[in-house]
Amino acid sequence: MYVFRLTKSLPIKSVANKFTTTWLKAILKVLGSQVLLQIIGFGTSILLVREMPKADYAMYTVLFSIQAMLNILSDSGIMIGFNAIGGKVWQNKTKFASLLRTVAYIRIRVTIIAFVFTSIYGTSVLLRQGASPLQTTLFVIGLLLIVFPEVYKSFTQQALLLRKEIGNVQIASVLYQGSRLFLIIAVFTLFEFGLTIYSVLGVTILSVWASALFILQKSKHIRDQSAELNSNYKSSLFRYLRLNWHNALFFSFQGQISIFLLGLLGTTSNLAEIGALSRFTIVYTVLLALVSNIIGPAFGRCQARANMISIYVLVLMSISAFTGLTLLLAYLFPFAFLWVLGEQYQHLSHELFLILVGCSISLAASAIFNLNSYKGWIAFTPVWEIPVNLISLTLGALLFDLSTLTGVISLSIVGASTNLVLYLANSVVGFKQAGVTVNNQGI
Repeated sequence: MYVFRLTKSLPIKSVANKFTTTWLKAILKVLGSQVLLQIIGFGTSILLVREMPKADYAMYTVLFSIQAMLNILSDSGIMIGFNAIGGKVWQNKTKFASLLRTVAYIRIRVTIIAFVFTSIYGTSVLLRQGASPLQTTLFVIGLLLIVFPEVYKSFTQQALLLRKEIGNVQIASVLYQGSRLFLIIAVFTLFEFGLTIYSVLGVTILSVWASALFILQKSKHIRDQSAELNSNYKSSLFRYLRLNWHNALFFSFQGQISIFLLGLLGTTSNLAEIGALSRFTIVYTVLLALVSNIIGPAFGRCQARANMISIYVLVLMSISAFTGLTLLLAYLFPFAFLWVLGEQYQHLSHELFLILVGCSISLAASAIFNLNSYKGWIAFTPVWEIPVNLISLTLGALLFDLSTLTGVISLSIVGASTNLVLYLANSVVGFKQAGVTVNNQGI
C-alpha cells in the first residue's frame, strides 16, 4: 500500500525526538487521568452489573445505546468540518470564536431533529422489553437531560483540544466519572431501594450537568458572546453535514445493531449479557483517548506529509500490539475476566472473546476515522459507506443466527471490519492528495 511503502523513507529518528520531547508531557498527563478514569469507570460498571436487577440492567443497556446513537447523529459530519477548519484558525481568537458560535448554532438544531427520531426508535424497543408508557416517557425525558449538555460539552472540549488545552478536558472527564461513582455508591449504601434504573439515570443526569458546567466555565476565554455566525464557516459545515448525515444515520444504527436485534429477537437476559460483556471494552479507551486528545489534534495541525505518515504508522503499530495482547489474555484466561461480572455471566467465555475481537477492530477503525476527520479525508465515505455496510450486514444476516448472542456479536464483527477497510481507503487517498508543506508547527 502507498502509506506503508513510504515508511521506509520516514525520518524515524527525527519523529522519535519530537515525540519524546514534545508529546511526552502531554501523553503522561492524559495517561495519568485515563488510568484514573478507567479505574473509576470499570468500578462503576462492575458495581452496576453485579448489583442492578438483570431486567433493570437490560433497560440501562437500551437507554445508553440510544444515547450513543444520539451522540453520532448530533454530529453527522459537523465535527469533521469543525476540525478541518479549526486546525487552520485555532490561533486566531476572533475566527475561532466565530467558528464555535457557528458550530453551536448548527449542532443544537441537528440534535433536536435527531432526538425526535431516536425517541421513536427507543420507545418501540423499551415497550417491547416490557416498559410501561409512563416508564418509557420518564426514560426519554431523562435522555433529553443527558444529551443536550453532552452536545455543548463535546464540541467545547474539541475546541480546547485543538488549542492543546488538555488539562481541563481531563478534569471534566474525571469530574463526570468520579461524581457518578460517588453518587452511585451513596445510593447503594444509604437507600433501601438500591441501584435501580431510575436511581442510576438520575445520578447520570447530575454528573453530566456538573461536568458540562465545569467545561463551559473553563472555556470562557475561547467563547465570545459577541461573536457572529460566519456564513463561510456555516456553508462549509453544512457541506460536511450534507455529505455525512445519511452515513451518520446508518452508522448510528449499525453501531447499536446488537442491542436493536436482541431487543427485537432476543431476550431480556441476552440484552443484559451483551451489556455486561461490553464493559470490558473499557480497556481500549485509554489508547483511543490518546488518539482523540493528543495525536488526532496534532495530526490535524500537521502539514508535512512525511510527519503525518509517521504519526499514522505509530498509531497503527500501537493498536496492533495492544489489542493482540488483550486478545491473547482473554483467550488463555477467560474466567479471570468473567469472574468480575458475577456468577450469572460465567458461561460466556466464547462470547467474551468474540466481543473483544469486534472491539479490537472497532478501536482500529475509530482511531483511523479520528485521524481522517482532522484532515477532512472522507473520499469514499459519502458514496460507499452505506452500500458496502448493507452488503456486509446482509451477508451476516444470512450466515448467523441473529436471535442468539453469538450470532449478533459475529454480525457486529463483520460490520466493524467493513468500516476499517473503508477508513483505510480514505487514508490512502488522503495521503496521496496531501502536498509537501513547510515544517509543521503543531507537533
